Amino acid sequence: MRCTRRLAWTITAHSDERRLFRDGRPGQALRFFEQLYRVERQAPERNPRRRGNARSQHRRFRQQHGVPILNALKVWLGDIVASVLPDSKLGNAVSYT
Repeated sequence: MRCTRRLAWTITAHSDERRLFRDGRPGQALRFFEQLYRVERQAPERNPRRRGNARSQHRRFRQQHGVPILNALKVWLGDIVASVLPDSKLGNAVSYT
């Protein structure tokens, strides 16, 4: 019986940690990066051997779709910087910017 309770507590604790990570600030940061990766997947194919139009098309697409996400990430980081512990992992990551 004790083992079952301990196992149940462990499972509950880990699911709470996952929920906090997914729904909390780290989860929000991951959503910004997911959006950036989505932009990269949708960008016109870039061939390093090609010059001219294909490269500039890829660059324009990334600037048009990726820069607004990066700007939103920067604003979000500025908003949370005062409310995170500076010595925490998240605090180190936020202050790195």
